[in-house]
Amino acid sequence: MIKKCLIFTFFCIFVSAFSQTLFYNSGSIQFQRKTNAFRLTEGGWMNRMYEKNKFLNDTFRLDFDSSQSLYFNPSYDPDEGGRDGMYFSMSVNPSKSNVVYKNHNSDTLWVMRELFDERIVIHDSIRKIQWKITDEVREIAGFSCHKAIGILFDSMYVVAFYTDQIITQSGPESFGNLPGMILGVAIPRLHTTWMALDFKAEKPSIKKPSVPKKKKTPPYNWNNYYLKLSERFKDWGAPFNNIMVWMWGV
Repeated sequence: MIKKCLIFTFFCIFVSAFSQTLFYNSGSIQFQRKTNAFRLTEGGWMNRMYEKNKFLNDTFRLDFDSSQSLYFNPSYDPDEGGRDGMYFSMSVNPSKSNVVYKNHNSDTLWVMRELFDERIVIHDSIRKIQWKITDEVREIAGFSCHKAIGILFDSMYVVAFYTDQIITQSGPESFGNLPGMILGVAIPRLHTTWMALDFKAEKPSIKKPSVPKKKKTPPYNWNNYYLKLSERFKDWGAPFNNIMVWMWGV
C-alpha cells in the first residue's frame, strides 16, 4: 500500500511540473552575432585592422509566430541604403542590412542583403541541414536547449542549441529544421556565434519584406547565389575567398 502511495505521489509531482512548463508559438528574440575577426583573418591582409578591436558584435531580432519568422537588424535604416556598402569595406561580416523571412507553411525563404553596392535578393526553400541531436543540454535565455551538430557546405561543422518550449522551427539567419527554436549557433571555422540574449512572449506583426522597386535582377536561388559570391571574392586569395563565401552564405 505504501509503495502504491509513493508511486502516485511521484506521478502527481511529475504531472504538476509538466503542467507548469510554458510552450510558445509566437514571440520576439534578441540575438547577438559575435565574430572573432582577428582569428578569422589570421595570415591575411585584413588582420591588422582587428589587432585592437578583435571582435565584431551586432544585434539582430527574430520575430515569429506559428507560420512565419522575420530576422533583421532593428538599427538598420533601409532608406540609408548605400551606407551599408561602406560598412562592408571595414568588416568581414555580412552587413547590418541582412533580412531573412521564412514562411514555414510553404517552406520558402527570402533573404535580402547588400553585397558591396548591390542589393541581393534570394528566394528559395528553407535550408535543410542534416542534424544529429546529442544528449548535451545547456540553458540559453532562460530555456533548456538541446545540442545538435550539422554539416554546412559539405565540410563545415555547425553546432546549434534548440528548445522545444518554443514550437516554431526557426532560428537566426537561415538556420532551422530542428524540432523547436534555435537559440544558439556556433561555427568554429568562422569564429562566429549567434546567441539569444532575451525572449519576449508577444504576438509581433510580421510582414514579408518587399523587393526594392529599383531591383532589376531576378532573385537568386542558393546555388546561383553561391556562384555569385565565388565570383565576387575570387581575387581575395586563398583561403579568404572561401571564408568570405562561407560567411556570406550562412
